[in-house]
Amino acid sequence: PAPCKVRRAATKMLEARRPWQPERASSARAREPPAPEGPFSATKPFGELSRAATHLSALFARSDEQAPELPKYHDASATSTDAGPGVYALSCSQAARGNKFTGRELEVQCAYVPFLGDVDAHHSSFAARIDLDLTWAASEEDLRLAKEDPRGYAPGFVPDIVIKNAQTVETLFVAGKSGNVHQIQDGTKNFMRVRFEGTFVEEYSFAAFPFDVQTLTFVLGLSFYNSDELRFVLPPEKKGPFFYLLTRHSALPEWTPMRLLAGTHIVEGFSELLCKVQLKRDPRPYVVRIGAPCMLLNTLQFGIFTAEWAEGRVNLTLTIVLTYVAVIYTLTGLVPMAAGITIADRYVLLSIVVAVFGLGLSVLATFQPEGSQGPLFENVSADGWAALVIFAMQVSMHAYMGAAVLNARRVEGEKLTVSFEQEEYNSLARNRKTLEFPRRVD
Repeated sequence: PAPCKVRRAATKMLEARRPWQPERASSARAREPPAPEGPFSATKPFGELSRAATHLSALFARSDEQAPELPKYHDASATSTDAGPGVYALSCSQAARGNKFTGRELEVQCAYVPFLGDVDAHHSSFAARIDLDLTWAASEEDLRLAKEDPRGYAPGFVPDIVIKNAQTVETLFVAGKSGNVHQIQDGTKNFMRVRFEGTFVEEYSFAAFPFDVQTLTFVLGLSFYNSDELRFVLPPEKKGPFFYLLTRHSALPEWTPMRLLAGTHIVEGFSELLCKVQLKRDPRPYVVRIGAPCMLLNTLQFGIFTAEWAEGRVNLTLTIVLTYVAVIYTLTGLVPMAAGITIADRYVLLSIVVAVFGLGLSVLATFQPEGSQGPLFENVSADGWAALVIFAMQVSMHAYMGAAVLNARRVEGEKLTVSFEQEEYNSLARNRKTLEFPRRVD
């Protein structure tokens, strides 16, 4: 009996404390001590007891080194099949994990986004409207009240839905055909449609600008009830898509909607529903309006050798550098200052470095005893050697930027292939820790 109790305790600890790990952590899991296997032998109880105790001690030893806890997810994959043109739809396949849940379940029958737009990089926000169709079990008292007065019916329990990443959002409860916000569905469930419209907060990443992929997230939570009392659940896959994005009325001139992701998880003891829209930026306007002029300026840099004296070369180079400064000012209006160094920033800054270095070489060439046109080495003039060095720097810079663009497109493309679990795991790993004020006890 004692070994059996220890084994059950070890199993419960494993289910309660071991968080979800991504695929790359498989090697770490392979090094974990194996769980007790097979029935306990009546002739060797202490050996099995020792194995279970070792398992428990290993669980406690790993508790401080684990990744962010993601104990339960619903796997989701995006599809546009049977959704019609201009509509992105998402169906969900649930995978029950962990212990049996005994609290209330709030099923999300439909998440509908009819409008999405105003992706504001400087204010880290976007504008949208999202409608949620929610159902939960109705009690016998709810069924009796709904039958007596359908128009004035109000269930005994109504969940309070909040948008955790709301900036300025209005909440509206939409009345159904009966004129009442609350209805009975299928004779056993309460039904409610709630609408959120306004501005939502999002933390963008612009390292790959203008080849970036951004994820817009709706983070919905529940007030007053923890995950043991109330949690979100998603509909089964057989019911078809449940998450929709209508692109016809969405204002996304420079973005292309690529994929939808959705799922539930538990954070700090409360259930959350996350609906994600992945957008891919169209880089062509930025390549034409910023990249192409910069390439022409790099070519014009060789025009400094047309000036015979140093003063003319300095004036021409300063004109080119000031033009690059104007490009930087334009980029500042497109990307916030806190976004770090983008690909466009690297290209402009490297161009300025090459221009200034080339100016130094060309000015030094004018001070040669034979003049800038006189032979310096191997019957090549000083200007010729300066031009060769500048040309080599230009080729190296553009090769580096080409490799950086290809790598950025590869990294951003991988964002469109990861699962919901991997996407949210990476998001939680990047998030800052919650700040707390420690209360002093005298």
